[in-house]
Amino acid sequence: MESFDPGTITEDGKEILQTLPITGARKAIKLNLTESLQTRAQASSFIKPDLTKLVEYKEKLKAAGHKISYTALFAKMVSVILQQDPTLNCTSTDKKIIMYKSINIGVGTGGPKDLLYVPVIKNVENKGLSQIAAEIKTMSQKVATGTFTKEDMSGCTFTLSSLGMYEVGAFTPILNLPAMAIMGVGNIFYEPACNENKEIIVRPTAYFSLTIDHALIQGVPVGRFWNEFTALLKDPEQYLPL
Repeated sequence: MESFDPGTITEDGKEILQTLPITGARKAIKLNLTESLQTRAQASSFIKPDLTKLVEYKEKLKAAGHKISYTALFAKMVSVILQQDPTLNCTSTDKKIIMYKSINIGVGTGGPKDLLYVPVIKNVENKGLSQIAAEIKTMSQKVATGTFTKEDMSGCTFTLSSLGMYEVGAFTPILNLPAMAIMGVGNIFYEPACNENKEIIVRPTAYFSLTIDHALIQGVPVGRFWNEFTALLKDPEQYLPL
């Protein structure tokens, strides 16, 4: 029987450092993501908008003593959009697409052993930024300490995944079933751009992706989502109350 013990040299000359059993949470994640890719026609779109007003608003909140993460800001932005147009706030069965009034946003969160968990912030449409940020922080702590419950991970209607803290520019996250849409957020960076007066300025921006089940959701609602998203970025303070 082939040995996989640390220090073992394989037949083709590689030395084994460590083996990790595919059990428990690791096995569940493997099965869920494999099912997602095998059973959904996943397609992604990207935008790279001007984030000047959003960065300014976040700094204004910080100066006033409110520590609000970008994840909380984006979660609230998504909820504002989905309230107006719930097309992407949905799950599916073999025979039905189910759209929800409740906006429950799953937030991709790294946990012990580098595993990915998706705790869910419930009814984001009814909460201000402070409460959303506090709940995201609490969920992150639960994931880190392994004290989360099944209820903490259930009920997702839309998913948000960010790798900006790792300086990742752009990526295409896999659908978190049964939700039919997931938004990926890359790192914020500065680049030269041309303003409305055709002047060269430096602006903050980031890549955003939106992955959907293209078999059941076509391009038009995706376009509407991005149009509303960029519109909110022009005046975030108006739409994202504390």
